[in-house]
Amino acid sequence: MKNNPTTTNPLASESKIQQVAIMEIWNKLPQTRLCLFHIPNGMFSNAREGAKFKAQGVISGVPDLVFIWQGKTHYIEVKCEKGKLSENQKALHQKWMEQGVEVKVMRSSEEIIQFVRKLVEQDTPSGAENFASQ
Repeated sequence: MKNNPTTTNPLASESKIQQVAIMEIWNKLPQTRLCLFHIPNGMFSNAREGAKFKAQGVISGVPDLVFIWQGKTHYIEVKCEKGKLSENQKALHQKWMEQGVEVKVMRSSEEIIQFVRKLVEQDTPSGAENFASQ
């Protein structure tokens, strides 16, 4: 990913950062498939749909990505370089921290990829052999 401007571009959108990371991890760390995913939250087409999802338990501020690996669940909030947490995100992160759950805020595709790769390599004695050298 050396020449991929979305990994270090300060103007990259949160959506683009997330897309690049997910695709790179999907392609180069296939053992993580079905363990790293996004939970759509807050994209309602109208107030009625929003009310329906709220009644089903959807809450504002839930992190963008979930990574389940080796019996642990990791939560990642994706923000662009200058992106700020919403008040709902701050409140949720604080509440989860009180319960012993950490939410990591990551600001680039490369940061997400490195985080996942590090966790996978900790579990693989010879390293993540499926992750191509850069």
